[in-house]
Amino acid sequence: QAGAQKMSSSSTPVIDQFQRCVVDFPSERSLLVCACAGSGKFTTLALRVKSLLDAGMPASRVLVLTFSTKSRADLLSKIERAVPPPAELPAVNTYHARALACLRQAGCTSTVMEPRVARKEMKAVLLDLGLLNESPGDGRQQSRSAVRAALAVVAKAKAGSGGALSAEERDILRAYNCALGAKGLIDFDDMVPMATEAIDAGACAMPNGNYLHVLLDEAQDTSGSQLAFLQRLAPRSSTVVTCVG
Repeated sequence: QAGAQKMSSSSTPVIDQFQRCVVDFPSERSLLVCACAGSGKFTTLALRVKSLLDAGMPASRVLVLTFSTKSRADLLSKIERAVPPPAELPAVNTYHARALACLRQAGCTSTVMEPRVARKEMKAVLLDLGLLNESPGDGRQQSRSAVRAALAVVAKAKAGSGGALSAEERDILRAYNCALGAKGLIDFDDMVPMATEAIDAGACAMPNGNYLHVLLDEAQDTSGSQLAFLQRLAPRSSTVVTCVG
């Protein structure tokens, strides 16, 4: 379990023996690291990247995946400090950014909706299915709650983590997808499963061949659809994975 990060007088990260074990772990073996919040996971991942590059692994064959744009920015900043110019850096992506890149490579031109557009589309679907009855006063709040609940069901279904859907939920999902398809739209939750399908269909080739090493932040939050996507990006037969969570 990684220990808390400290800084030396020269601003170089000082890591403990547990972090050192992760950084120096054999590059040909996959690794799962469990550590609490504030224990220096980003610093450890950044130095793990440096170790891989110092050992001669091409940056283009390394991928770092995280869940949010904020965590991506924080992690990239630490990697940039650990691997200063002119060294080439590996790609540091969110799952959705990596997935969208695959979709664009596959020729998908659909527009990714903003949340407010998704709410508008879902509201129209619920009204069309007779599942929403807008009325003044408290009815508007109930309408907003129903839209949020329906979008949550759709998100879990697309992530592969929602369990079995009821007949009504299946109708909502089907109508929502049809409405988006008719307008050339996809939502945030479409990107990862659609990218997986594109890879399976051979429409999205892996850049520079398969990645040799994938580093994954917050591994415990990986959904079913993200795991399927990761398995395409990092086949067991050719890719080593470092997971931190």
